[in-house]
Amino acid sequence: MPHPPSTCTIEVDLTRVLWLTRGWRWDYVFVLKPLVSVGDAWANIQWRVFAGLLPAAVPHTVAGRIDDFHVERAFLATTFLDPQRRDVRGRAVTHHLVWFPPDESSPRFVAPADWGPQLVAALAPAFDAAFALDVSTRDDGRDLDPSSEVARVFTRELARVPPRLRLTGPAVMVYVLRPFEAKRIELPASPPRHPRTLARALLVWAATFAALLLLAFVLRRGS
Repeated sequence: MPHPPSTCTIEVDLTRVLWLTRGWRWDYVFVLKPLVSVGDAWANIQWRVFAGLLPAAVPHTVAGRIDDFHVERAFLATTFLDPQRRDVRGRAVTHHLVWFPPDESSPRFVAPADWGPQLVAALAPAFDAAFALDVSTRDDGRDLDPSSEVARVFTRELARVPPRLRLTGPAVMVYVLRPFEAKRIELPASPPRHPRTLARALLVWAATFAALLLLAFVLRRGS
């Protein structure tokens, strides 16, 4: 079994990063979305990648593959609590990061153990501009869409940052295919139905069944 080097350097293309976090007065928003396609909504992807993981002060890293029946994409993901930033209620801010490396066929990844905190630190000027937003109301009293306003400010500030970041630190090796250290996410061929949609379908089925029973009863009495 190969051993990771003591330190390593990775180059992260920001167009291949998914970043979900929250701000001082706004709840979870995707401040970064990858340009790569995975065949499913990003909200579903991040939920499946981080299912069962509790963010802590020490970053937790997982790796796996996303299979959308057309292409497999390997990912390296990390989640952690921000050591400095807290929201208006005093809660530590959580970061969820998913990186889709260009080498999608590798059975393992070697990356700095703190690549997530390093990435957040490198993007601190852009993130802090969005983090401090109070998007509850506008000056004219109209409600704002937090996600669009946060994304607008973050994207504006992000234009001043190089699109690729070199991150160096103590190395950790994560295997993509080992069952206890990796996640394989098979996306459904069609998106799951919303619970309300299923409830409506059941009500329609029940009404149709009751109508057929009533019709059979009327026909029987008339014969």
